[in-house]
Amino acid sequence: MKNNPKELIDDLRIIRTIHSNKARVFAVYNFYYLIITIIVAVIVTFIGFTGPQTIADFLSTSPKKTDSKNLKLIMDLMTLSILVISILSLILRFEQKGNKHNNAVTRLTEFISQVEFTYLGGNISNPTSFTPADIGLYAEKYKSIINSLPATKDSDYIYALKTIKKKKKIKTFIESADYDQKNFITRKWHILWI
Repeated sequence: MKNNPKELIDDLRIIRTIHSNKARVFAVYNFYYLIITIIVAVIVTFIGFTGPQTIADFLSTSPKKTDSKNLKLIMDLMTLSILVISILSLILRFEQKGNKHNNAVTRLTEFISQVEFTYLGGNISNPTSFTPADIGLYAEKYKSIINSLPATKDSDYIYALKTIKKKKKIKTFIESADYDQKNFITRKWHILWI
C-alpha cells in the first residue's frame, strides 16, 4: 500500500475505471443477449400460435401442400434454439458479472471518498503521507477491497489508462469556450473523435 494519499487515490481511480469499463461491456453484452432472446421467443411464439402449416400455405406460391415433416423439423429446431439460449444465460451470466463490477465501482468510490475527505478535504493541507495511526487502518481496508474485486487482465489496465486520458480530454473540451460555440451535433461528433 502507498503511504501518500494522493498516489493511493490515483491508483484506486485507475482500478475503479477498470471495473467501470468491464461493467459497461457486460451491460452491452447483456442488452444484445436479451434482444436476441426476445426476437427468437417472439418468432417461435408467433409460429407456434399461427401454426407452421398456415404460414407455409400463405407463403407458398405452388398449389401443392408443403411437407409437414419439414415444417415440424423447423419448428422443433426453433424451439430448441429457445432452450439453447436459456441454457446460455446460465453459463454466460452477463448480468451477474456486470453487477459484480458495478459493486466494485461502488466500493472503490466509497474508499476514495473516505481518503479524500480525511486527507484532502481541508483538515490537513496537502499531506505527503498517512499518519502512522491511519496506515494500518487504510492498509487493511485496501487489502479487503482489492481481494473482493472480480479478476481483471493486464489489457484492462491499459484500456483504463486510455479511458482516463480520453475523459480528461473531453473534460478540457467541455470546459473550453469552443464547446459553447458548437451546436449539439458538432459537440457530439467532436467528443466522439477525441
